[in-house]
Amino acid sequence: MKGLSLCPALFVQTSEPRQQIPHIRELFHHQLLPVPRRPGGTQAQGDASEDSPGQIPGMRQPEAMLLLLTLALLGGPTWAGKMYGPGGGKYFSTTEDYGHDITGLRVSLALMVKSVQVRLGDSWDVKQGASGGQTQEVILQQGEYIIKVFGAFKVFLQGMALCTNRNRCFYFGNLDGNFFSAYPSQEGQVLVGIYGEYGPLGIKSIGFEWNYPLEPTTGGLK
Repeated sequence: MKGLSLCPALFVQTSEPRQQIPHIRELFHHQLLPVPRRPGGTQAQGDASEDSPGQIPGMRQPEAMLLLLTLALLGGPTWAGKMYGPGGGKYFSTTEDYGHDITGLRVSLALMVKSVQVRLGDSWDVKQGASGGQTQEVILQQGEYIIKVFGAFKVFLQGMALCTNRNRCFYFGNLDGNFFSAYPSQEGQVLVGIYGEYGPLGIKSIGFEWNYPLEPTTGGLK
């Protein structure tokens, strides 16, 4: 297994427009704890009123962050433009929206990741991927952005963990198989889109678009 370099992305105020940038690709391994499911099959995360004092949804502290820090020492970044996973099937991409930031995420799961759906501003984009599965949902706080993605794949995407500039990480599925991590190449950039390929059973490859948020913020993954 290859090591990874976890370089925390610090957020600074910037007026630079959104632009196309390269992707960073590498492999990783770590554990995060999922949030208990709500009755009815939909799991909602990100509601501060539901969090226990001193705890972060989907993340064990300080163990999880200490492990991420340890992984940072294992290797250097890999630059590539390819998607993660074996690929094949139908191509998908979330809506390219220059007027709204990503404010939430829904992931449908069975034995693999079946589909993803992003929330742009106050509205949900079209679901991308295969049908079915049990849906988990994250709503980001105002000024919160996804700045790092971990994942694992076999024949299909098995699971993902998404970390934000508010030191919160959300876990979907199982981090089992071939591991990867993705994060922006420039300070201040955040997740603005997801693309990939899927078959009848689920997502077979996935990639991530990074760019500057519409509302600049400060902070970073510590």
